[in-house]
Amino acid sequence: MTDQKKNAPTPVGVALEKARHRVGFSSEAAAMAAGISARELAQIESGLRLPKPEILKDLSRAYGVDPMRFGTGRWVPRVPPRYDAEAGVIWLGYISIAYSHTVHDNDYLLRSIGGAIRTMRSLDSQKPIFLRSNDYEVLAELIDLDHPELVEDMMRNLNQDKEHVEWLIGALKEVVDKPAVLQAPF
Repeated sequence: MTDQKKNAPTPVGVALEKARHRVGFSSEAAAMAAGISARELAQIESGLRLPKPEILKDLSRAYGVDPMRFGTGRWVPRVPPRYDAEAGVIWLGYISIAYSHTVHDNDYLLRSIGGAIRTMRSLDSQKPIFLRSNDYEVLAELIDLDHPELVEDMMRNLNQDKEHVEWLIGALKEVVDKPAVLQAPF
């Protein structure tokens, strides 16, 4: 992504509408959550009016998004997924997936991750899912990379061809094999 695209302002209304669609809210439900009319929300999303700070805060809370993402109008980098073993939760953006690291169930994990990514990227079920490199570390930790059905599980749940899946498994194995970088104590 070029610096020009990264720094291009995103209209607040467009960002709010995308966030609403990603969480699956109707305009009526989102308006109710913010204490405004559906007509007022439509005007905000279309750019005819700017939301008051309290409305922006209410919509942000309803969508599970930091309100600063809407206020800056600038590109905000994607947060890499993280696994909280104590809570048994994988966080992909604003979506949580219940998962126990002690039970390796690739099909469940890949199905859940695929569903979360489809939701966040607004992809239909027929589109292939391309994982981003900042997803690899957590996935390499959780996926059983030696499971005999891994290729088929990935092809089915990510809607990818065998060649791409084999390449992805190789990339994930490289992450596992990469030695940890030690920080100097000074």
